Amino acid sequence: TTQELTELRSDLTGIPAITYGFSGLGSLGLGLGSAGINVHGGESPVSRGSSPPRPLSTHLLLAALDQHMMTLPAQSTAAYFRATAKCPDEVSNERKLLFLECDENNIPLAAQRLALYWQYRLDGFGEERCFEPMTLAGAMRDEVVTMVKSGIFQLMPNTDASGRAIIYTRMDRRDFSQFSAKQEVAWLTYLLEIVVQHQSLQSRGFVCLFNASNVTRKHYTRQAQQYRQRALDYAFPIRHRSNHGCNLSPLANYILVPVAMRLKSKNMRLRSRVHRGSGEDLLRSLAEFSLPRDRVPSDLGGGVVLDINQFLIDRISLEARKSGINFQALETDNVDQADRAGSTLSSAAPNHNEHGQAPPIDVPSAGVGRATAAASRATETSPKRKRAGNGVDPRMAKAVRAKQEDPDLKLYDALIIGGYVFTQKAPRQTDFDVFDEDGVSLKQRKNNLCTRLKREQTRNETKKASEPVGDGTTSVTQNQAPAAMARRDSFDEQIESLPGLDGLDDWVGRL
Repeated sequence: TTQELTELRSDLTGIPAITYGFSGLGSLGLGLGSAGINVHGGESPVSRGSSPPRPLSTHLLLAALDQHMMTLPAQSTAAYFRATAKCPDEVSNERKLLFLECDENNIPLAAQRLALYWQYRLDGFGEERCFEPMTLAGAMRDEVVTMVKSGIFQLMPNTDASGRAIIYTRMDRRDFSQFSAKQEVAWLTYLLEIVVQHQSLQSRGFVCLFNASNVTRKHYTRQAQQYRQRALDYAFPIRHRSNHGCNLSPLANYILVPVAMRLKSKNMRLRSRVHRGSGEDLLRSLAEFSLPRDRVPSDLGGGVVLDINQFLIDRISLEARKSGINFQALETDNVDQADRAGSTLSSAAPNHNEHGQAPPIDVPSAGVGRATAAASRATETSPKRKRAGNGVDPRMAKAVRAKQEDPDLKLYDALIIGGYVFTQKAPRQTDFDVFDEDGVSLKQRKNNLCTRLKREQTRNETKKASEPVGDGTTSVTQNQAPAAMARRDSFDEQIESLPGLDGLDDWVGRL
């Protein structure tokens, strides 16, 4: 029908359809700017567009939804009704309205989506974590390290030109020997939970952008594809608008994609596009679907550099502040303890992300306690390289000394002198593809070494500035500089290991 074609065009290209309540240039993202909606940072300051008219009042809609839930098969609603008893905040009226709005107030469809959401949540997180808050320290605490290491799914910090969230997928990062399709969907559940915290994104939905370069048969199974696709289309309280595939190999182009299309619903088959070519041709093709260069990942030639480590730091800080944890106070306590007992702990974290926005998610105290205990057990049982009394990896300290003694020494050679051992670099590989025995890339080690060198230079300059002047006195600010530098060192050393994820358990444990 004409209406269906209009909706299809809207979902694919982002051009607004009247049926979704969008109007004018605002729904195209014009006027928002690339930083108008910070997807990572919690609730957006951008006001939500007008909603479609409702045939019933909110109260009657919720009552009708509750009544319809009672008519569904007991097996499909068992997880939902357990959630109403164990975590009522997760099935509040506000949460139910998300499912209603996602299905345009269609009671049967919203009820089926709500029941399926809790089925997937119980299946993916298990009895122990299913009913905990959807936070890194809550339901995600056992999955975050594995899924971040995989790098398969990332929530981009920006929207597309139509103001829709973007889930970026590196299909060649899929490794079924390391994680399952259930864990993938669990990670998607967390990422999409971040999106629905934005009122301005709830009605606009999300698009999936796939990078299929280097994909082989081992990266695909029919069962896993069906499991993920059903969740994306029918379980989450936010609409899956479209799929865009890029850099398809011949195998993916002629075999995997056709098979995957057969597993999709008719709606999603029509809303899926394969973008041929590379470089400028690829970017021009994506731009026709509200994915201009400045909103596309650098992997595809765009201007957005994704940093999963910064994403984790921001989310941990946001979720902690929402739960009432004062990282500034914890920082001071830890510095005092370090002075007294040589402790290497540091819990400083930025109070705001780069966009200065507040945390979106609640982390109830009970979940905090359980997460802390779990993270502590993981920390006690996982082997970690011992560091010097000030929290510095002795290998890095040795590399810094070597570089200071010989400024012409290459960064790689300084790291080798320090004691790092890296895998052999193969032809066409970059520093991102070479890792040390801790799983940290050569690129990150070089960045860490540069950071340490700059810090040492700043330390020396600060030391000179704090030396007694004419009358043998120093200012209060100068006296406080070494303490501030010590806190900064402690924080930087704590997050320095994030690329290898060997320090993430400690961060989650702080929550």
